[in-house]
Amino acid sequence: FCAFWLGMDHNARRRMSREKNDTILKHVVKQFFIEKEVTSTLVMDSLYSGLKALESQSSNQKLRVKLIELEESSPPIVRVEKDMFVLADDVLELLERAAAESLPPLKDDKGPQNRTK
Repeated sequence: FCAFWLGMDHNARRRMSREKNDTILKHVVKQFFIEKEVTSTLVMDSLYSGLKALESQSSNQKLRVKLIELEESSPPIVRVEKDMFVLADDVLELLERAAAESLPPLKDDKGPQNRTK
């Protein structure tokens, strides 16, 4: 993948790193929404909240910096520009960041976190 990505010119990489919001959202809804399912409604509410957070962060740069500083998690990998989702950095950098990030600890069904899993 690295050879493929680095072999492309900058404009082609830029075009491949963005997509219209409605295209992405249609696929997300198709993948996650199941009518009359409670969990589906919760997932859709979470996705909607995440979208609104991305939109507000992208529209207000100062707020975005403050929110990122306050959060313990890493900054988002996408941002919203007008009607497009855009990768926040080069795809190779984002893949390296994702691979290096630790996963949250698993919770044992019986209660407290079990770090041995």
